[in-house]
Amino acid sequence: MDRAEQARVSESLVQDLLMNWVFWCQYGVLGPPVQTQAASAEGEYVPELGDVYDPPEPHLEPNFRDGERMEEIICTLPQNLRIIVKAKYIQYPYQGHHAVAQKLRISVDRFESELKKARNEIWRRWNNAATHGLPSGAENSQRVGS
Repeated sequence: MDRAEQARVSESLVQDLLMNWVFWCQYGVLGPPVQTQAASAEGEYVPELGDVYDPPEPHLEPNFRDGERMEEIICTLPQNLRIIVKAKYIQYPYQGHHAVAQKLRISVDRFESELKKARNEIWRRWNNAATHGLPSGAENSQRVGS
């Protein structure tokens, strides 16, 4: 594997790890519980046919171990890199680089260079942690429903 191909693979893996981290950050109930039955006595009614409702659908879950490791890595980044990562992946995930850079009041070139620096630092720390024996689920992660 040549150097350019290694760079593409590492960029892809960092992107996957960051997307898993975003999913991990947003996983769970984000509001009040959704009411699935009537609050009155009708909610306790069970038809004679038994349970006629569809079974719960399978849902995707993030890789929790990798999400927690990424959280630890991102929390230890320098503040300027944390701000860039948070803005790109948490605050404005559907915005382009230009729009995110405007929100942060920095130039697009600076935003892109800082983002690249953050991704490289995350990859370096991820590999550093992996070489020191910390287990990772990235190699063999299985998501429910896929």
